[in-house]
Amino acid sequence: TIKCVENMQKFMHETLSVPWYKRLMVLSALFHDIGKPSTTFMGDDGNWHSYGHENVGAKLTREMLWDWDIYEREFIANMVRFHMEPLFVFKQKDPDKAIKRMMSTVPYKALYYLKMSDLLAAEQDPEFSTKEQDVVIVENFLKRCEELHIENDRIMPLVNNFRNMTDDMVSDSLGDFSIRNFPQSFSGGFLHIMIGLPGSGKNTWIEELKAKSYIKSDAVILSRDDIRVELGYCTEDEKIVGTDEQEKKVTKIFNERLNAAMKEKKDIVVNNINLSEKRRKALKNQCSTYSPVYWYVEAPTLSDNLSRRDGQIGESVFHNMIKNFDFPLLFECDLLNIYKQTK
Repeated sequence: TIKCVENMQKFMHETLSVPWYKRLMVLSALFHDIGKPSTTFMGDDGNWHSYGHENVGAKLTREMLWDWDIYEREFIANMVRFHMEPLFVFKQKDPDKAIKRMMSTVPYKALYYLKMSDLLAAEQDPEFSTKEQDVVIVENFLKRCEELHIENDRIMPLVNNFRNMTDDMVSDSLGDFSIRNFPQSFSGGFLHIMIGLPGSGKNTWIEELKAKSYIKSDAVILSRDDIRVELGYCTEDEKIVGTDEQEKKVTKIFNERLNAAMKEKKDIVVNNINLSEKRRKALKNQCSTYSPVYWYVEAPTLSDNLSRRDGQIGESVFHNMIKNFDFPLLFECDLLNIYKQTK
């Protein structure tokens, strides 16, 4: 890791003059293998393997840097997540599609420098060796990205807006704070998926979005918490998850209301935490004729989440949620909005 950091510093000295960007690149090199201790094992072939360390590492990075500037945190976390892709992307069924999806999140040249720093570090370590073909593959990755004319100056979706968000975002130009990828047509309405930890302000945000007409006034709002309160499983002041049997009933009612809203072709707002990419995908599959719109809301700090829930949820539970959180990415939806509160 130290060798990787040193190599990155050298690359940055030779190629970049932007101090804050250099810092993010060096930090990406520092964190890139943080997932290895918990994933490394000796295989039957007598070699060490660390399958999936990049995904584990990205989540660990996000947890450790949670209260950092959201742009810087997500840049580093996603660099960690994708740092193995330059080696493996050509093994995928559609490499060009995979590259374009990945580059909607991280810049290809940044990923190239990180992987080359990593490979050169292995070459400098007497215990390991870098295969020459790996270097060739990474060079081909860079070449293919350039052939696809991917805009490398888009360091990450919302690069400028991440650094300038205010609580008046909606009253400004919504387009300035979102990424649009709308399909040509869809037969349903809009599926608004709210995403955020408990205490992030999702309910308040929905009301403001309705007031500004970004969510239709007659949209059907579905919340598992609201259903639990209706059934008497918890109160408005103490929203807790019920027993397995109770949660099955909550799911049944949620799905019935979702299907009824789709039958009436109403826009739908799913107001749950929706931290899992798997859960978000399941919702999109249920509403396959709808255009998915993501609204991610984040409190200023984790301490704000804790205080807003008034001790109902322990800090360890919040950390576990963050550790398993799949940050929303552009290729998951048609419109991605990210709102970081500043106070």
